[in-house]
Amino acid sequence: RSSDLSLGEYGYHEVLWVGTSIPAGCPYPNNACRALGWDCYNVAIGASGIVVNEGLLKNDRDGKDLAETIKEKEERYSPYMNKGMMSKILMSNFRSYSYESCVIPYLDGTKAACDIVVFDHGFNDRDVIYNVDQYAIDEYKFDTLANAESYDRSTYLGAFSFLLKKIYEVNPKVKIVICSYLENISEESPNRYYGKNICSFLEKLAEKLKFPYLNMCD
Repeated sequence: RSSDLSLGEYGYHEVLWVGTSIPAGCPYPNNACRALGWDCYNVAIGASGIVVNEGLLKNDRDGKDLAETIKEKEERYSPYMNKGMMSKILMSNFRSYSYESCVIPYLDGTKAACDIVVFDHGFNDRDVIYNVDQYAIDEYKFDTLANAESYDRSTYLGAFSFLLKKIYEVNPKVKIVICSYLENISEESPNRYYGKNICSFLEKLAEKLKFPYLNMCD
């Protein structure tokens, strides 16, 4: 807890910041929290996303699906480790990338008791957002914050709903914040950044759930 800053009208909070390489490598999560006199636990992971993919991808995304359980990671990747295609150290890293390792312990008091969780994801899930979720968001139903229409973790909506359920089981009063991507201009661009589509989707998701939305573009 920062002792040299006034806590002001917002009181003191502990923030868990999950996300991609953007918040992992940039100082804005810590700077923003420090300016408010809050503590920030930045557990963002480069190349990570929340959607659960299939098989060995043979790229930096392997093992970094946030909505995957530790047991599921072991079942999915152990055959590759047994064949000598990946090391035991890498397998250990994969376990640490599960929400069970990098989210829940920061909510239940094991590592911290965060009362705010910022989701700074979207870019590394951009293909499924562009191809599936941006068309499903208008019709998707969240009966309650912990009871969604679907928990299909191969989609962003399903994976996000799954993570919300697990978070609220630990702390039903936690505040969830959705952070946009850094630009909202590119659409169907050759680099497949889809910034416009990502931001539009995330803003609709925040509005539907009545979550604060951090517009990083403007």
